Amino acid sequence: MKRELWWVAAVSVALGVGVQIGRSRAAGAPTQAPLTYGGVVSGQDGKPLASAVEVTVAFYDAAVGGSAKCAAAPVQAEAGSGRFSVVLPAACVDAVHEKADLWAEAAVGPNKVVLPRAKVGAVPYALEAD
Repeated sequence: MKRELWWVAAVSVALGVGVQIGRSRAAGAPTQAPLTYGGVVSGQDGKPLASAVEVTVAFYDAAVGGSAKCAAAPVQAEAGSGRFSVVLPAACVDAVHEKADLWAEAAVGPNKVVLPRAKVGAVPYALEAD
């Protein structure tokens, strides 16, 4: 009887610890992960730009023409690497979830040089993780 009670107590403690670990991991996870769009800005020679430049990203429902679905606030591309990452506002997140065909258009620099639109793709798990 004492031995059975010991096993029940040991299993209960193990389950309790497991539940607490799971809860603490879940508590540290963001409730809603931000959706981002990123890229690299390079010069005509294909090398990343040496200086930081402003990048503005907007999403459209067509490769050419069409209507704008949303736009993100401008960000700075890193000097030397040309990398940028934009955290998308709620309107863009909604557009990505609602529309299978979206194109991203980036405007770069003080003169807002518009780059050709690129079809937006997503990692399937990321869309299903919501």
